Amino acid sequence: FPELEGLRDTHCMIHPIEGGVENSHGKVNILLQAYLSRAEFKNFALVSDSAYVVKNASRIFRGLLEVAMYRGYPELTYELLLWCKMLDKRLWWKQHPLHQFGLKPSTMYKLEEKNATLDRLVDMSASEIGNLVGHMRMGDTIVDFVSR
Repeated sequence: FPELEGLRDTHCMIHPIEGGVENSHGKVNILLQAYLSRAEFKNFALVSDSAYVVKNASRIFRGLLEVAMYRGYPELTYELLLWCKMLDKRLWWKQHPLHQFGLKPSTMYKLEEKNATLDRLVDMSASEIGNLVGHMRMGDTIVDFVSR
């Protein structure tokens, strides 16, 4: 379980992991969190397990979302919708939305460090964004992503 323990230590945002790496529910928890954190798996078995877990987790969350909406549970509906969106976009709820486009980590770090929200970026020109991230040609790319 060394790779799974490494994933738990480096990519899991929700702690503690109930059951740890020894139990199936702990492994599923770690694989889901590692998937959302865009971790790269070295072990083929974990790649396969992760694909299976994510595929089925997405279905389960959507099913639970429909039940929660039908029964009129607004708080639960909100949380389940949040999880459905996170799994679809492969993005944690608190990450900058531009993470889903695969920009360089250094570019994303600069955007987050300077609190460049989507609302702020929409009002900026490509040259202003280029200056903000320290890479003039990235300004046009980011403007394109923001307009999507």
